[in-house]
Amino acid sequence: MKHLNPIIVLIALLFLSSLILPNNIPITKGTDPVTRTAYITIRNFEDTGWLSGHSSNYTEARTVGDWAPYDSTWLDVGQTNDSGTYRVNRVFFKFDTRNLPSDASIISAELQFYAPFPANYYVDRPFIIRLRKWTGDTPITPEDFTQYDTINYDDASFNASNVIDGWNSINILNFTLINIGGYTKICMLSSRDLDADPPPTNEYINFYSAGGQYPPMLKITYSYTPSGTVFPKWLVGGFDGQIVAIEGNGETAINLTDALATNLDIQVIESGFGYYLIGLTDYRTLGTYEYPAGVPRIYKFDGVSFTPLGADGIQIMDICKFGNKFLIGGFQGGGMIVYPSPKLYTYDGVTLKDVTNEILGSFVSKYAPGRGYAIDSVQDCGDYILMGARYAGEAELLKYDKKTGNVEEMFVPPYIGWYGIYPMPAIAYDGKSAVIGMIYSYNSSTVWQYNGTFKGLGDLGEIGWRLINFLGGCQDIATNGTHFLIGGDRLYCYDGENVTLINDTLTWTAIGWNGEYWLLGSDSGGGQLLQYQNGEWGNWTELLGFVPRAIAPGAYKIYVTSEPEVHAKFEFQGRTYTTPAIIACYPGTYFFAVEDISAKLEETPLLFTYIVYEANPPTQIFSSATTLSINSDANLTIVYASGFRREEWVPPPPEEEQYCLPLIFWILMAATFFVGLYLFSQRETWKISIPLIPTVLWLIIFEPKTPITQMPIILLRMFIVPPWHIYMAVILTAITCLALLFKKRF
Repeated sequence: MKHLNPIIVLIALLFLSSLILPNNIPITKGTDPVTRTAYITIRNFEDTGWLSGHSSNYTEARTVGDWAPYDSTWLDVGQTNDSGTYRVNRVFFKFDTRNLPSDASIISAELQFYAPFPANYYVDRPFIIRLRKWTGDTPITPEDFTQYDTINYDDASFNASNVIDGWNSINILNFTLINIGGYTKICMLSSRDLDADPPPTNEYINFYSAGGQYPPMLKITYSYTPSGTVFPKWLVGGFDGQIVAIEGNGETAINLTDALATNLDIQVIESGFGYYLIGLTDYRTLGTYEYPAGVPRIYKFDGVSFTPLGADGIQIMDICKFGNKFLIGGFQGGGMIVYPSPKLYTYDGVTLKDVTNEILGSFVSKYAPGRGYAIDSVQDCGDYILMGARYAGEAELLKYDKKTGNVEEMFVPPYIGWYGIYPMPAIAYDGKSAVIGMIYSYNSSTVWQYNGTFKGLGDLGEIGWRLINFLGGCQDIATNGTHFLIGGDRLYCYDGENVTLINDTLTWTAIGWNGEYWLLGSDSGGGQLLQYQNGEWGNWTELLGFVPRAIAPGAYKIYVTSEPEVHAKFEFQGRTYTTPAIIACYPGTYFFAVEDISAKLEETPLLFTYIVYEANPPTQIFSSATTLSINSDANLTIVYASGFRREEWVPPPPEEEQYCLPLIFWILMAATFFVGLYLFSQRETWKISIPLIPTVLWLIIFEPKTPITQMPIILLRMFIVPPWHIYMAVILTAITCLALLFKKRF
């Protein structure tokens, strides 16, 4: 080892560094397959039912359906013998699987149903429940009794004698039963029915139908490839999991419904911290029923795919920013009549945490029994949190003091004015005061302002009564910091002093502000999406095709750097970054906390530049304040130091246009390394300069490069050009000089 060539050591260190150095280039690939589970329930009573054939002749009972009971609660499958009269029962399901991605590859599938006590007592002889493809269609008629194919799609493992009181699952083995992009229609039968084996007594079970407390459900796990990264200007959701991303100023829309793949209703969308949170509910079961557990109600969308976070079986009603987290409100259980249980969660980007007891604490145990609290709206108001709550049809405003941890019941006088059903579906806060919307009141205001004291804004036409009282919570309120838009049966604007009627011809369901203009949804005419700016309307309805239920402004990618470049740390939305960095941001007002690096800079002022480089057209906004309002279409510059400078800045290219050293360069380096080993063994190390000199000239003259997205070795993407081709040229020149310098030594 005493003759170890220092040139070989340098080359080895160079290659080792390329493997261990961190990759600081944030690359998001939207082409990697992801795995999802969709929970699809039957929402319409007409899409499920059971048919019976009965006769003293068993063959006739199996081949002629002459009775079609449309029970609102139960479904029966199997066969019976009542003193010589045979009855054969078959069940039919129609599931809406149109939202599954067209390229979905199914991994597993189950048909789930809820059997109440004592369903398993009707099985005198065990039988297998079989699944076949229903070849008919709704509406279900007696002719559908024999309209099914001859293939068994289940795995023949579900025995009726093993039915439990609760949720049961039948495994689907043949996935051709699932109609991706259409409706999946299933016929459920008894194996003894298919085998033409007459029953001596009773051989059937019953379970809840679409009109029961627990409607049947398909659970489908599949993999698919997302279409790519989406950073929309708006995200708009509606019933049945319909969701679109709108780009530009309403020019195009990307339908993401198949990626979300749920038939639950989108109740709320909130953006922030570089992603979206989507809260789901089921309006069909909102009033009196509980949706089955095991179905996630909160999804995260990061621009690539939707990730289920949990809150299974919870009705999610509202989401707001809460410090560097999200606060999520909802309830579990019934609605108008059945007492629900309040639910509160926080999500910090990693963990979904149940904070119901942490926030409501003893308040839940003191007041909730016998009253059944539900949380319909949440809003962080600085020192306290306001929550629109209800119990047994009555409603009130809850106030949680962050400092003391106390919860207070805020009854707005007169007390009778707070009586109603789903009365406070929305609360908005502008930094000074909150505006609280109600559905219905007796001789009192339907909208109130609160900033320590209450102020009624007048009876605004019982906002949202037509739709909200029936379905529960579609009114919305949004603020741009100076004005509030209040939507329901009418649309009003409140400027802190006066209330102005804007529109009284439409019913308004969702409102959003993106820092530049308003976007509003209406259920009128089958669904409308309208832009409102400076008193003028723009119609974006053709982008949807459904009723907008929730609206959230989209994300903008921001390039953050400093001048001079000192790799300074800064905190943004609760997370720490080091310049330069590319982060996602949403319209709003934020605080940028920057570390004290004056010792590093000495007398040189530090210029931090925040650039929204998707913006079009760009507008420069300069400020020396530490509080910055990020609006759409804005390039933002902040100066942290004693002086304020205005400098021109060209936005960096998008990530897909960044380049790194090509793979052929690293192949040449590998070849040079092995040549160096050979020359070292021959004591002619100086000859390594022969391949290195043209490589150096190639780097300097031609500046070879390749898009970083085409570099297969992720760690090598960090060598971006320029200036890495110059760095490499300098390093290789130094190696050449060392090789020549040590020529006589070896």
